[in-house]
Amino acid sequence: MSDEDLARALRVIPGGSSTSAKSPLRTGMAVFASSAHGCVFNDTDGRSWIDWDMALGTVVWGHSRREIVEAIEAQCRSGILYTVPAHLEFQVAEQILERLDSFASLQFFKSGSESTSAAVRLARAATGRTDIVCGTYHGWHDWAAFHHYGGRPSLGIPEGRYVRWAQRETFDAFCAVIAGAAAAIACPEHWSVDDLRRLRAECTLRGTLLVFDEVKAGIRFSARGVFGAVGVTPDLICMSKGLANGMPLAIVAGSRELMQLCRDTAITGTHAGECLSLASAAACERLLRDSAWPPWDAAAREVMRRASDTIREVGAPLAVEGYPGCFGLTGATGLREHLASRGMFSLGWILPSAAHEPEHFAALADALDQFIRK
Repeated sequence: MSDEDLARALRVIPGGSSTSAKSPLRTGMAVFASSAHGCVFNDTDGRSWIDWDMALGTVVWGHSRREIVEAIEAQCRSGILYTVPAHLEFQVAEQILERLDSFASLQFFKSGSESTSAAVRLARAATGRTDIVCGTYHGWHDWAAFHHYGGRPSLGIPEGRYVRWAQRETFDAFCAVIAGAAAAIACPEHWSVDDLRRLRAECTLRGTLLVFDEVKAGIRFSARGVFGAVGVTPDLICMSKGLANGMPLAIVAGSRELMQLCRDTAITGTHAGECLSLASAAACERLLRDSAWPPWDAAAREVMRRASDTIREVGAPLAVEGYPGCFGLTGATGLREHLASRGMFSLGWILPSAAHEPEHFAALADALDQFIRK
């Protein structure tokens, strides 16, 4: 069945999936999902998988979480997209801003790539400058993708004339090219707290806006994201994955003055205020308010500790990298296949959810221990 599905998918969709990270040509695994509940998904061959990817990290509460499904179903009966703004739109904005209490205003988008591109336009409008400093992936749009993918003209991307590419996402690399830039955009989970503080001070000194791309980290790091956990507040923050438990929703948040520029710079989208995603986000905010977050923290830390101990014990050329909400083994060729042989699915990183139970973490720890020793 999976081989037949793969052939059909490749005939009608480039790479077999509209999301490149899920492409069977990239993952080397012809697995197609048919349903998912909690931390398990079922494929078209009838197999069940313990999901350690959770839809690229977006499904933080678990697949088909009852409270979220019920909220979406109820909203379906009231309408999906209206001719005027939905009351729900500003309600959800208020809830998110109450949690991210360093920011006064936000605008909704449908993807992380949209949100980072909007932040870049806002920074250029606010500063009157054009150049952007960055050093890693921030989405598929031209400004972000040219240097990340090696600047190949065959990609169909014009040269990133207004992007100053730092070869490494470090304080020294950013400082070397930051003078006169409109913004510096960074993924803060990759930085030490001291370097984030230094970057914040340098941006303030240079009149450069600091943008945090927390599309991937965000709620996976803490209830208030990386910025809230480390106490370093950017001028603009981009968030997406986890906001609506898999429904398409992203935000850019900042001061009221900065965010008002969205009107002047024509940053808009027909589906930005779509209500099913907003209803899901509202349900997520209610769950978050009533939960100790993140619920996987202690179990994930124990898995990371045990893997690190085994690496030291056997002298394996590996290292544990990341944080409890997203971690993996560097240099771990073959780990994906090793986990698959034990009924666990991962695209290379471990992304826990609120649906994973102690037995799932125990099985993962055993699998990693076996892999490291092997």
